[in-house]
Amino acid sequence: MKTFTSKDKSIISEFDPTLIDRYLATRPKKALALHKFLSKNILINESTLILSPGASYAVYESELQKLSNARVIASDIDKKAIATLSHDNLIKLVGDAIELPFASDTFDLIILPQVLEHIPEYEKCISSLDRVLKTKGSIYIHVPNPKSIIPNIMSYVSFRENTKEALSMVFKFYRNKFRSDYIKNRVAYHAGFTKYELVNLFQGYECNFLYWERFACEFDNYFGRAVASIGKKLPSSFGEFFESELFLIAKKK
Repeated sequence: MKTFTSKDKSIISEFDPTLIDRYLATRPKKALALHKFLSKNILINESTLILSPGASYAVYESELQKLSNARVIASDIDKKAIATLSHDNLIKLVGDAIELPFASDTFDLIILPQVLEHIPEYEKCISSLDRVLKTKGSIYIHVPNPKSIIPNIMSYVSFRENTKEALSMVFKFYRNKFRSDYIKNRVAYHAGFTKYELVNLFQGYECNFLYWERFACEFDNYFGRAVASIGKKLPSSFGEFFESELFLIAKKK
């Protein structure tokens, strides 16, 4: 799995003009879930200043701004993506997440939904984020979980007619194939971060992993709440294999 860049997005959209529209169509519901989730854990109002480096087409950001009336800066290195933003209340900026052009202690909240795993120099990025974040401010991180078996189950189920065979192959080859590929070739196969890695990256922060809380916000019905209730009771070492993504709120001490 190679790192996905803004150049890749431009190439793909040229060959498939419906790709961006299909991508955007899935996001308002997820943005609503994100707002619910963040509002339960962080005070967000019109005085909150939010930064989203790597905002791309800023669907999360525009919906978050509408729902909270917060001040939101949407930044990305992709000039094409930033140029398409039409939401007037967003502050738009073409820029690099590693060299942020802001004064220290500026932002109350920084959000990175599915961004950090696409930045090869992610340690420099986190250092830059730490500089511009206020004390007691929060960083919301949403990344794939390389320990999870769920994406691999879904891949096999999607491409194989025999689901029983699919599940058998996943459990048989999961550790020695997926995990070994990830460990041996971390740069080319950047499948995300483990909880342990994220905690080490955010030393000096209070780290709260809230996968099931975020799950319940996205699937806000009886089924979603029931699954989340069961998930919360799983031992953390066991439950991490079923958390396809990691949702972290890191609060700066």
